[in-house]
Amino acid sequence: MKKKAITFTATLKKFAENGDKTGWTYIEMPAELAEQLNADTKKAFRVKGTLDQYAISGVTLLPAGAETT
Repeated sequence: MKKKAITFTATLKKFAENGDKTGWTYIEMPAELAEQLNADTKKAFRVKGTLDQYAISGVTLLPAGAETT
């Protein structure tokens, strides 16, 4: 099965005081791109790619729900 490649630009953010997530680094992914992944899955899954020009792998994408702004 061929895996989908999704490309987008995001700014790294960090939780301040947020219970067990305090200090976690995260990104916000546009909903239309998130739908292209495992749209019905609420479980974490591994991703790989680049941050700027640095390769990353073995990183977990943890769906956090809809944007609440």
